[in-house]
Amino acid sequence: MQFITIDKQSPSAIVREELETLKQRIIANMYATNAVATGKTIKSMNVVVADGGRVEGTLYGRKFFGTLETGRRPTPPGTPPSKPTLYEAILAWCKARGIRGKDRKATRGIAWAITTTIHKRGTMLFRQGGRVCIYSSEIPRTIKDVRERLMFLTSVQAKNIRLNDVTIK
Repeated sequence: MQFITIDKQSPSAIVREELETLKQRIIANMYATNAVATGKTIKSMNVVVADGGRVEGTLYGRKFFGTLETGRRPTPPGTPPSKPTLYEAILAWCKARGIRGKDRKATRGIAWAITTTIHKRGTMLFRQGGRVCIYSSEIPRTIKDVRERLMFLTSVQAKNIRLNDVTIK
């Protein structure tokens, strides 16, 4: 009996490479849709691959990563303030986007108006029903690419072995 042995590092490397590629496509999509203001979301993205007998990979992002596609819903009554508060986050967003009034007080007023609208009605993206062009449309492609590369890896190993004499481990 012959054995097909796959280098234990190869599947992890494939998963890592494909998740890094996914990360780069997401970043490109963020720029293409003008979804980058401060860059904090991009900086928060991190690929982690674990191989504890089974290769597992995850692309992490900051807590509100999903709002890139869904927008932010209105604030439910009784919700405690976040840290930073929405107002503080909107003030930083205004600064990053170059949105300002004639003076500091006017700029704060703009941020307050935006914050109030979001609290009451959600963001414009939320009110328009969201989108799927940042990451959701990229995930199936990544899964397909990982699957194809792993299948190719095993097929190269098995190319010249009689299949009725093979055990894969």
